[in-house]
Amino acid sequence: MVKLNYLFIVLLFFITSNGNAQNDCVDAIVVCGNTGFEGLSATGIGSQELNGSNTCGSSENNSIWLQLSIGTGGTLGFTLTPESTNIDVDFDFFVYGPNVTCGNIGQAKRCSTINPAAMGAPDNLTGMRDIASNQENEGPGTTNPAENGFVEWLTVNSGETYFLIIDRPIGTSNFSLTWNGTATFTEPPTFENPVGTALDIEKCDTDLIQDGFTSFNLDQNSSIIIGAQTGVVVTYHLNQNDALTNDAFIADSSNFTNTSNPQTIFARITDTSTGCFSTSDFTIEVINSVNIPGSGYEICDDTTDGDDGNGQGTFNLNDVTLALMEGQDLTGLVVEYYTSSSDALGNIGAFSSTFYNSIPNQEQIFIKITNTDGCFRIKAIDLIVNPLPAKINSTLVQCDSGLNPDRITLFNLNQAIDDLTNGVSNLSVTFFENGNPIDANYTNTSNPQQIEALVTNNRTGCSSFSILNLEVNVLSQVVTIAPLCDIVNIEDGFRSFDLNTSTLVLSGTETAVFYETLDEALLEENPIPDPSDYTNTTAYDATVYARVEDGNGCSGIRPIRLIVNTLPKIVRQG
Repeated sequence: MVKLNYLFIVLLFFITSNGNAQNDCVDAIVVCGNTGFEGLSATGIGSQELNGSNTCGSSENNSIWLQLSIGTGGTLGFTLTPESTNIDVDFDFFVYGPNVTCGNIGQAKRCSTINPAAMGAPDNLTGMRDIASNQENEGPGTTNPAENGFVEWLTVNSGETYFLIIDRPIGTSNFSLTWNGTATFTEPPTFENPVGTALDIEKCDTDLIQDGFTSFNLDQNSSIIIGAQTGVVVTYHLNQNDALTNDAFIADSSNFTNTSNPQTIFARITDTSTGCFSTSDFTIEVINSVNIPGSGYEICDDTTDGDDGNGQGTFNLNDVTLALMEGQDLTGLVVEYYTSSSDALGNIGAFSSTFYNSIPNQEQIFIKITNTDGCFRIKAIDLIVNPLPAKINSTLVQCDSGLNPDRITLFNLNQAIDDLTNGVSNLSVTFFENGNPIDANYTNTSNPQQIEALVTNNRTGCSSFSILNLEVNVLSQVVTIAPLCDIVNIEDGFRSFDLNTSTLVLSGTETAVFYETLDEALLEENPIPDPSDYTNTTAYDATVYARVEDGNGCSGIRPIRLIVNTLPKIVRQG
């Protein structure tokens, strides 16, 4: 009964906190058990239902309706004690019954509408008790009965019901009720779940949407709550106040989808004959749901089947699982794959090792993972077959320096990247000789020579090997440029040369680029910016290099000596 008392107080707070929304006869609060109440409040009148129904000549101002269900007959009394001792605070009450109905409550059996301040009473208590005068009503106004606000209690019988209306015409204060006499109220039904049997419900989230929400059968608790009791009904509510007022019960309690996780559900068990009830709460929770973070897996086109570029490949489903679970512990989990969600739900046609996609490039299948609690998750995943980079063979032509024409020379292999990738920006190239990676600055070992170029898509990681042919040319012609004389009065061995005046002979499609060193000419680095105005960097005798190209192929590299002759010495005869 302590719990009923607490919930009753919460209910009255709810009524007070919602403005003037006060209860009426039809939703009178059923009082069961013999527990007193504290902190009750009466605010507003709802519908006016007392006019002309009592000899105390009063009506509702700030009222609350209670229905009293008598379990054991005897004398029924109570004491109403305002929380405020201010004598100006005035409470009235009215009692109707037995067994009257709303809209036909008849005349009050007991009522009190005195004014404690006006009558000079020592306090503002009121109620029903055993008094010598046997007075059944008092008031209105400033009457001065000998019993100071109390009237004779009622004699009641088992099974009867009465309405007790508390009204506060003057002042503001909550109040408490304590019961007097020998009569008792009908005991409310109880929650019969055995000790150690929890009403909490835990359930796996087994639909196709991983959101922590699923359908619960709340009715599975009803038989546990009722036990051996008869003439009772159980309803379920989303909050405590609805359970207390029996409002807004969950209509389809056998198929209720939670709105939060976990969620508290409030149960009410009601005696269908007396209206007495008890409430309790329990938790529903979606538990231990399997989490599958990933949504797809990618491989590269499988060329081992002889159909290069057909958009198909063999998926190792163990690798797929590891990728989809993103490092989660797989201990105890059962992993299966299906071609449809309905097959996964029905456990029809599972496969778990490899999968060869029948739909080129991308195909959807369904993964089902079941944990040790029997919870499972089904999720659609995309298996993607990425294409390999196109195989584009290329030829890189370099030229021998001519100083030692053995057709062995230094190549800058990066010069071939644009050809090997067809200019696609997200492709990278690595070079290999006999399966071993080599540096991009590479000296050939034979002429001609083939090396491998591994072209890789930087997003997908897919790669393919192309062939890079290396060829070395030797430019046979000797190239010279006319020497220049030192400058009078400077004579430092430096002059400006127009390299274009050399004896270098070019065909119609050949071009020449000049470099200061042989390595720069071989690697095509740091060309001389203005060959028509180049000053030698070594006094009197310097060498530059002319690289002759036909397209991107080198025809040869030839040295050009830049000679600055000294001026003759003039000897004076004296």
